[in-house]
Amino acid sequence: MIKPVYIFVTPYFPRPESWTGGFCYDFVRALKRIGGYDVRVFVNDKSHRHCGKDYEYHGIKVCRFVYRRLPFNIAPFLFEGSNRKSFLDKVASMGIDWKNVAVFHAHDIHMAPLVESVKRKFPQIVSVWHCHNMGHPFHLSCGRLGVIPGYSTLYYFWLRKHFERIDLPVFVSRRQRDMFGKWYPEGFLGASVDVVKGLWGGKFIRSVELKSSYVCYNGIDYSVFNAKGRDDRHDAAVFRIGFVANMVATKDPMTLLRAVNRLKIDPELNGLQGWECIFVGSGAELPRCRRYVEENGLDRIVRFRTEMDHLELPDFYRSLDLFVSPSWAEGFCCTFVEAHGCGVPIIGCTGVSVDECFSKDEQDRWLFPPKDDATLAQKIKWFYQKRPRQTFIDRFDIDEIVGDFVKKIESIS
Repeated sequence: MIKPVYIFVTPYFPRPESWTGGFCYDFVRALKRIGGYDVRVFVNDKSHRHCGKDYEYHGIKVCRFVYRRLPFNIAPFLFEGSNRKSFLDKVASMGIDWKNVAVFHAHDIHMAPLVESVKRKFPQIVSVWHCHNMGHPFHLSCGRLGVIPGYSTLYYFWLRKHFERIDLPVFVSRRQRDMFGKWYPEGFLGASVDVVKGLWGGKFIRSVELKSSYVCYNGIDYSVFNAKGRDDRHDAAVFRIGFVANMVATKDPMTLLRAVNRLKIDPELNGLQGWECIFVGSGAELPRCRRYVEENGLDRIVRFRTEMDHLELPDFYRSLDLFVSPSWAEGFCCTFVEAHGCGVPIIGCTGVSVDECFSKDEQDRWLFPPKDDATLAQKIKWFYQKRPRQTFIDRFDIDEIVGDFVKKIESIS
């Protein structure tokens, strides 16, 4: 019996030049374990120069195709037709018959036009668009030029029509879903939001009216991300803090470094003798972080490591006492769940959906205001001295999450 085809398109998938996107790999593996679909994975690259060859990652075959965008996502509608053709040509080259395709599932804001256009061409499929970003859901800023109300209004109208025709928009947290669909969510532009809305009649622009929506948290495979074999580190000779992320401004590694620097001069902590803070990742902020470490004499405490394979991360997590991510722009940070699954307590920012992991009375223990290195330092010191137990309000088992998700899809079809 021929299984229906499930096409999974994402920019977030481990590839030879980058380990980004382990959560999509776990999602695909869970889909395959469920067994009802012939799952095909496609990864989009931004130009022919960047588009590598098809490859295989730990048993998953991955096809690559060109999906062009200008820098800062300026005028993305220019490439709508050519991007659709690029994708359809790639699907055809893989011998996939669209009559057998049941689900078309694409990730990220830039994929919404492709999802909607594929649905129009092949109305029998279930079209799914998966949102991961936090901050403004439509990326309506024009790079360094910032917000241009006229341009962003036209861009919003163009995107809105695509979103409203998709069968199932999927969000990775309740917070993300709740803030989606407005021209400018409250607070995104700070004090200037009323000015921008007033200039262009933005307060009269209606919100996106989705057909449906679904919250699908970034789950983990507990057969991989678990605490088995993890030593009880309470009496370990080294107190080890970990950070795993792209080293970019929104992930804010500098706030963790400043917090460590504060702790180094705390008279109760003996200059952090026996402490380590390990950063895993690369990106634009890495040179700045290295300079800060050198200038503040943190070389003995802070270590930098490049990205590691998704399946090597569990051993790293299990070597930690505490995982910290000061990221202030997350739909739902999967590294939090991965670390916690490996038995490691986590500390993160308020306002980035990680609060959905905790009961109300636990949130104040483990969350701190964005960019507030003083409060973060206090939280780390408190944990070091008290070693309290941390509890999530729910498990994030990827098999259960994807199983429920598939039931939702099949209720549409």
